[in-house]
Amino acid sequence: MKTWVKGVLFLGVPLGGFLLVLSGVLVHKIPPGTAERAPASISGVKVAAVEQSADRTGVTVPGTVVADGTSQVASKIMASVQQVLVKEGDFVKQGQTLVVLNPEPLAAAVKQAQAGSAQAQAGVQAAQSVQAQIDEAIRQSQASLQAAQANLQGAQSDFERTQSLYEAGAASRQDYDHAQTRYQAAKAQYDQAQAALQGALAQKAEAQARLGEAQAALGQAQASVQAASANLSDTVLKAPFDGFVTSKTVNEGDMASPGMPLLTVEKGPFALEVYAEEKLAAAMKIGDTVSVHIPALNRSVTGTVYEITPRIDPASRTFKMKIRLPGDVEVRPGMFGEAVLGTGGPNDKIFIPKAAVVRWSQFTGVYAVDNQNRAHLRYVSLGRESGDQVEVLSGLNPGERIVVSGVDRVSDGAEVRTGS
Repeated sequence: MKTWVKGVLFLGVPLGGFLLVLSGVLVHKIPPGTAERAPASISGVKVAAVEQSADRTGVTVPGTVVADGTSQVASKIMASVQQVLVKEGDFVKQGQTLVVLNPEPLAAAVKQAQAGSAQAQAGVQAAQSVQAQIDEAIRQSQASLQAAQANLQGAQSDFERTQSLYEAGAASRQDYDHAQTRYQAAKAQYDQAQAALQGALAQKAEAQARLGEAQAALGQAQASVQAASANLSDTVLKAPFDGFVTSKTVNEGDMASPGMPLLTVEKGPFALEVYAEEKLAAAMKIGDTVSVHIPALNRSVTGTVYEITPRIDPASRTFKMKIRLPGDVEVRPGMFGEAVLGTGGPNDKIFIPKAAVVRWSQFTGVYAVDNQNRAHLRYVSLGRESGDQVEVLSGLNPGERIVVSGVDRVSDGAEVRTGS
């Protein structure tokens, strides 16, 4: 038999049989007066409405789930690791304790610094006490100087008056000598009081210098206490924000050094980072919706392009792009994903789960469910596949309901119930 004849028979016989089934020619006719048997009732199947979604017929590119923010939790001090309270994959809250370093040496340093601060405080108080005593001596010297000055002025006035009388012959030599002696004594007392005041002022300057030194020592001691206390607080490493621990490079007993990363914490929202071929650069823009499939979750979602690197890598001829994922997708940083990039706009294609497709020979169909919950086998033409979804080119309209799981238990005309 010729090849073309075999081909016609191979395709024609199944096609003809399928069309006869759909037309009802081969369906058993119920004689008049005979009661029709109730249709089969199938429970436990899943029914969903057909929806339009973004065009998924573009180029599929692999990508990696990345976090919006990444922080490396590092030690600021040299200390041994006492406790590691988390492991890779843990979700942590902001402020949660992650790692505890050995605090004993730093606690001892705090006590030593506090003792030095107390000693410096005592030095300040002693210097202040000396200065208070000198201030009192200055006040007394100033009072004595004022009294000596008044006494000197009186003695000088009396001496000058007595001297005039003596020169005029109205006062005796004895009166003159007595007035002169009193004046000289008052002047000596004034000079002594003035010298005492100058000495007290000089002592105050020295006391102020010693007080300044004591206060400077106290400031240094207090700074040492603050530094030691900060070092002690640095023995407790906490989460900088809510996120996942994606890397742990430390174990209990290890020695941590300043700047040494111990943990990596990453936070959402998450995105799929892909490297697309340069030919797609002109077709993609910020705000585009993109179909994303996460195989580990067996889930397809619609993401939004929010970052496009304008530079093309000359080695790989690709450009980097980030696609924001919906917040309800429980992805983890580092997960594998696929994005379908193309020029199709949103809401212009129909995609259904592959599990909803009924395959018979070379023909494909679905079970459409009417308002009476009856399933009817309907032929559909399929297009490209994307993850667990397949495009329907013809045979279905948006809003129609179809059986999406358990199709192997459904038959044409059966009543379907979605409950158990």
